[in-house]
Amino acid sequence: MTSSSVDIATSEDSADFYDKDVKYAVNITTSGTYTHAAPWNDAMMGVRNGSHGCIGMHTADAKWFFDPSVRGDLVITSGSTRATVDKGNGYGEWNPSTQAWRALSALA
Repeated sequence: MTSSSVDIATSEDSADFYDKDVKYAVNITTSGTYTHAAPWNDAMMGVRNGSHGCIGMHTADAKWFFDPSVRGDLVITSGSTRATVDKGNGYGEWNPSTQAWRALSALA
C-alpha cells in the first residue's frame, strides 16, 4: 500500500509519504480504499483520525473481518461525516440500499 494511490508525494521527503506491507487487507473500492490491520495507529484508534481514507483496525479485528470476506460482500460504514463512495469508484456507481443489495444474492 503506497501513498501514491491517494495522490500523496512518493518521496520520503513528504511528511505523509508511506509504502507499507499491510496485513489482512480487503479492497473495497477501485481507487484503493481498503479495510486492513493498522498496528502503527493502535494507540490513536477511537481517539483521532490517523488514516488517508482506509478503514484501519487493530490486527485481531482486521483478521476477524478478512478471514470470511469474499468478493461482493456488502461493507457498511457508520458514524462517518464523509459522503458515499464517488460514482465510478467501485460499486458506488449505483449505491444500492442494503435491501436491494441482498435481493441480488443467490441466497435470497
